[in-house]
Amino acid sequence: MKLLKSKLIKIAVGLLLILIVFQFFNISSTNYLYSQRNVFTSEDSLKSINFLRRQIYEVLKNFNDNKTNYGIVVYSLDKNEFYFRHNIDSYFIPASLTKLFTTFAALSKLGKDYKVKTFIYSDGEIKNGVLEGNLYIYGTGDALFSISDLDEIVDRIKQFGIKKIKGSIYADPSFFDSQTDRFVYSGDFDVVQKTQPITSISIQKNIVKVIVTAGSIYGRSVNVQIFPSTDAIKVYNTAKVSRSLGNRIKDEDADNIKYGGKPILAQRRPPQSREDVSRKAFKVTSEIDKNGLQAIYISGGLSAGTTKTYEFFMENPPLVVASALKKRLETDGIEIAGNFGIANVPFEKSQLIALVSRNIVDILKEMNKESDNYLAETVFKIIGAVEKRMTSNSKEAVRYIFSLLDSLKVPCVECKMFDGSGLSRRNRFSPESIIQILINAKRNPNISFLDTLLSVAGYDGTLKVRMLGTSAQGKVFAKTGTHSNASGLAGYVKTRDNERLAFVFMYNGEKAFQFKKIEDELCIILSEFFYANYQE
Repeated sequence: MKLLKSKLIKIAVGLLLILIVFQFFNISSTNYLYSQRNVFTSEDSLKSINFLRRQIYEVLKNFNDNKTNYGIVVYSLDKNEFYFRHNIDSYFIPASLTKLFTTFAALSKLGKDYKVKTFIYSDGEIKNGVLEGNLYIYGTGDALFSISDLDEIVDRIKQFGIKKIKGSIYADPSFFDSQTDRFVYSGDFDVVQKTQPITSISIQKNIVKVIVTAGSIYGRSVNVQIFPSTDAIKVYNTAKVSRSLGNRIKDEDADNIKYGGKPILAQRRPPQSREDVSRKAFKVTSEIDKNGLQAIYISGGLSAGTTKTYEFFMENPPLVVASALKKRLETDGIEIAGNFGIANVPFEKSQLIALVSRNIVDILKEMNKESDNYLAETVFKIIGAVEKRMTSNSKEAVRYIFSLLDSLKVPCVECKMFDGSGLSRRNRFSPESIIQILINAKRNPNISFLDTLLSVAGYDGTLKVRMLGTSAQGKVFAKTGTHSNASGLAGYVKTRDNERLAFVFMYNGEKAFQFKKIEDELCIILSEFFYANYQE
């Protein structure tokens, strides 16, 4: 028995020694091959890059489209060298690639630590829990301001011991100029996609949600809730619970076209004569009533046990915020003698009561990853409103952006910019100007994190379902751009050698959505690139 154990131990030790020797030679061989692969001559490097170029040309050849319709550039951030260039000085409709300029300008002007603040002021003294005056909410462009932020403000007001307000609740939207319609200040000729009003004080992205629920008893009125709860939007409900489903909302009533953002129900107007509406046709519409307030009209019949949700743009967001704050305060037991409205803060005689702040980076991240046009236009106006050099926020933003590009010597002679989101079809940028933005961002310590603000292929944002299961998944960080006649993708990618590449793909023409497949194929090629990857 002892002899058998001894033999088994010797065999085990022998196998272990063989395994160690094999592993040593295997590692040595791998390291040798790796070192050989990375010992390159300039000729080897050129062969690798030429093979990359042939791969790109092969993909583009299969697209079989007019070669002047697209521009492509690939640049190595580590080698400081262009790997591929095609029509880089031509000008294209950038669509949402415009957001890269808005982002770059915001971080350049404001800095990564800039806080977008919402202030609460009072213009009277607080005596024995009574505010002898008014409350004012003053916003500076926090496009992510929400109901939870409003609740935080209410808590801070209560910390002052305020139990009664003798005055009113006012919203002051004067940080931005008075032009809230992107379509108007961009000077566009066609409405690509409507955006909610762009205001310096907002809530829930300036969208009101209407929830309609039909109970179980035929003929009863349906239940209607609006969110946020506000008296600035009136509800006129004549709808009843019906026995059948009734008529569904027609497809043409909704704006389901996505241009970088999420679809929103279009603003629909009710018929001229409300008496002509059949009670069997269930409808939810929004308009301005005779008192100048936004009104939600619910009519027709809704099937028992059914719940429907609708979203509309707020017509007057600051007024909604003032009213929502008033209702929130009253719910928390604070008596308010006055009403709600719009008024400028009398700063000279006011004191700060509460403050909510949000880092600009939080807004930029959601703006770029989700390609949110509303957020982009708000940031665009912040750029123009901070110093108030011009009365028009949009014109000042454009002036600053082009001045910035000029100072960095970014080639942009024929560049045109009319908004901050890229909804305008009149915007024009070249692949060369965009690649320079990407390069300059990486060279600037305050903007070098730009890639973290972009969608990640196969993981999040507008690239969440693109390049799934490929070598590009998780290695491409980019901004998408989409119009019915334009497609674009620009950002960064890591190769198999962990080389950092910046790239821009732009296309204008009738096959815009087909070009997205080209973009994905090119990203996969770039992510798989490594030196010595060439065919003799």
